Amino acid sequence: MRREFGFPGDAWLVSTIGALHPRKSHELFIEAALTVSGAEPLARFLVIGDGELRSELQLLARARGLGDRLVFTGVRDDVARLLSATDVYVKPGVVEGFIGITVIEALGLAKPVVEFDTEDVKLALTDGETGLIVANGDATGLADRIVFLLRHPEVGLRLGDAGQRLVLERFDFGVLAGRLEEFYQGVLERPAALLS
Repeated sequence: MRREFGFPGDAWLVSTIGALHPRKSHELFIEAALTVSGAEPLARFLVIGDGELRSELQLLARARGLGDRLVFTGVRDDVARLLSATDVYVKPGVVEGFIGITVIEALGLAKPVVEFDTEDVKLALTDGETGLIVANGDATGLADRIVFLLRHPEVGLRLGDAGQRLVLERFDFGVLAGRLEEFYQGVLERPAALLS
């Protein structure tokens, strides 16, 4: 997979997935990638997805000297394959919202995740337990955590394993369906007077 993007076979792979529009904060990912590249020359970066900011973000990456180190893949239908090859997954969004299916997918594949500190993140990540959380908008802090995980793969393995267990316990579709069924069963068992 690394060869497909022109990366060395021993490259560290850092990826992010999402639509390329302002609320996803890909410019912060690019800034972090620049810092990580300076600290870890074998680091390479994938921005998976497409959107209105693609040309602008590509220009920014080139202007920052990332050239062949950062690839914009466009929309892909092999996201699981890309995540499987990833060493560190990053969610650079600074806007509150849903935790995001890509984070759950990365955790489900036992990949270490680094994110900014937004409320939605706390549904799946506990800093130092199931991932690493950085002050919102702090691209330098984001880069520091990425470099730490690249240099300490044993920590990434521990976080990834804990994240995978969390996904199986909390986000597995069978578990979610069971909880929803229990909720509806509880509603059906309540006396009609309590429901009106």
